[in-house]
Amino acid sequence: MTTAKREILACGCVVTVLDTEACAVHKPAAASVPRQRMSLPELNHVGMVAANRDRAVRNFTDRLGYSAAYCIDAPVTAALSTGIVTFQTKLAFIWLGNTLIEVVEPLDNLSPHADFLKSHGEGLHHLAYMVSSIKDELARIGGGRPPRILADGLLEQNPLKWVYIDSEIANGAVVELIERNPVAEEFFDTIYRSVGKKLA
Repeated sequence: MTTAKREILACGCVVTVLDTEACAVHKPAAASVPRQRMSLPELNHVGMVAANRDRAVRNFTDRLGYSAAYCIDAPVTAALSTGIVTFQTKLAFIWLGNTLIEVVEPLDNLSPHADFLKSHGEGLHHLAYMVSSIKDELARIGGGRPPRILADGLLEQNPLKWVYIDSEIANGAVVELIERNPVAEEFFDTIYRSVGKKLA
């Protein structure tokens, strides 16, 4: 490797010479090697819990300069460890340039979001993915050991199917799986169109 009059990285790569062989860290993968498929698809949204949705929205829009939010007040029904519960939430969705953020304000003490707010305060709650089959993804993520389900929204009365799982792959963050069906697509298409984007 030629090093004279060249800028060298700590690993020994010569960054100013295009035809210099790089180390394994900086050498690009060969074009013939297919990229390994991730278990989950691209991120649908990042969920945050807030004590006050409207104040959180103002922080994102007025102070940080992001586009106006899509806001809804929504009752949510899920099977929790305490049984089947309907809890009240105020939601907002905001496009941050490359990521959709969901802000969740719990309006009672029944939801996982209320538990999170009480124990952790405001902040990152979940990473959400839209999948073709929640059952298949649970089996893949669990690797033979089913992950612990924190909230099960796969109830017959729920047209939009979802689950919260406590997963080690997200380093402590909750993972939300949303089953792709016409109801889910219409719901998120409405959100994406309201923030000037298109559902993938």
